[in-house]
Amino acid sequence: MVKLDLVYEMDEHALKFFNHKQRIILACDNWYPKGKVLDFVKEHRNVDFIANIRRDSALFTRPTRTGKRGRPQKYGNKFSISDIALTDDNGSFNAGMVTCLTKLFDEPVHVIRTQKDDNTDGRLFLSTIAPKDLPELSEENIGLWRILDYYDQRWKIETYFYELKQFWSFRKYQVRSHQEVDGLNFLINFAYILTKILPIIDYDFSALKAQGTSARKKSYLKNKYSIVRPLNPK
Repeated sequence: MVKLDLVYEMDEHALKFFNHKQRIILACDNWYPKGKVLDFVKEHRNVDFIANIRRDSALFTRPTRTGKRGRPQKYGNKFSISDIALTDDNGSFNAGMVTCLTKLFDEPVHVIRTQKDDNTDGRLFLSTIAPKDLPELSEENIGLWRILDYYDQRWKIETYFYELKQFWSFRKYQVRSHQEVDGLNFLINFAYILTKILPIIDYDFSALKAQGTSARKKSYLKNKYSIVRPLNPK
């Protein structure tokens, strides 16, 4: 798929700017754990993977050694999301984790099930790195919550995509050529960045720090002539 190929190329390019001994964690939603994205993770020893995966993903216990002759089993018994016991509760939802095998990776991975209520089986998350090996992002989150903490970091990009589509109408653009889409993308992102940084670097807009992106944009439009002037930091 073109989209997965593009992600692979971007990841390979980004990796060049890191030391090969640095631990890189690639976090993504459940559309990406396949094809070239998985290839990228498998090709680099210093890259780990944390992702939301499909609830119907095939999960297997690790095979037991029988001591018999012949080719050993690659997988143990198959199980489903509902077989993962919910052992932890953070006040918002329950969670449980197992170490198992999947069709996505040859090595065992850590799979987490989360559930908010009794009406659904919940969601599944996969990590190629154990919680104990993850640097802590917050002192209160330990064990499986540390993996979910890392996954939560990627939510900012979802907010970014939503705001570009909702407040700058990027999903309704009417240009057609690749060059024109590229140019529009640059202009929209430039405007988006300005709405984010002006309240921080310009005292006259500091009152907007507590406002959301939509409110900031409306204020800028009302004062469009005051923006085109030297910044006034105080």
